Amino acid sequence: MPLICFVGVSRSVRTVDASERYIASFMRMGAMVLDWVGNPELDPEQHHQIEAGFEVDGDAWSSGFTAYYNDVSDYILRDLARGQDGILLANGATIYRNIEARFYGLEWEGFYYISNSVSGRASLAYVNAENTTDSRPIAQIAPLEMTLGADYTIGAWDLGATVRANAEQTRADIIDGSGQDVGETAGWVVLDLFGSYAVTDSASVRFGVNNLFDKTYAYHVNRANLDPFSPEAIQVNEPGRELWVKGSVKF
Repeated sequence: MPLICFVGVSRSVRTVDASERYIASFMRMGAMVLDWVGNPELDPEQHHQIEAGFEVDGDAWSSGFTAYYNDVSDYILRDLARGQDGILLANGATIYRNIEARFYGLEWEGFYYISNSVSGRASLAYVNAENTTDSRPIAQIAPLEMTLGADYTIGAWDLGATVRANAEQTRADIIDGSGQDVGETAGWVVLDLFGSYAVTDSASVRFGVNNLFDKTYAYHVNRANLDPFSPEAIQVNEPGRELWVKGSVKF
């Protein structure tokens, strides 16, 4: 049973981009402030990360796991102006500033081969992110995510199902927040079915239904506003039940 273990230590730097330094957009919508101001005084982010994990293969299964911890100096936070250190404004404009932050998380995936025709798969992913300068969560961080799946092959047919799930995200940046989280996000579970049929060696048809039970759900990571000059975050529901068919031919 082969087992591979690994440990990595790294330091990386992210340079401030032009928008973070120099964007200047001034708008009002009634009582709503939509000003968006860059910060020429920003320092580059410095990431100090350690990660460890393993990969193991059995006769009928395999598994891999990774965990990491990332301490970030001068993290570039997109925030709302409240007269923080180094910020001249206190009018709720969207601004950028340096903070101290830490991230940690894990990823796991596994496969199990029940027979030559049937297999199962699963995965988990989790991230925790904290603005340690202000003792509040960092916005736009996905909650615990899980997938479970099964695949079946018989002759020219391949059939499968995947359950996708997100836990409730309660670590939203909404109390004296950055404006990038609309609010907390409810957990959800959806089921996808799919399959394919090999018509010939060079032609196949794929088909499926996503979100079989027409669940209303949204990812915590919000879609940006359609107006690229508006800093207001919005949350958009994912599609309902979706049927699809695709064909392919190899020449």
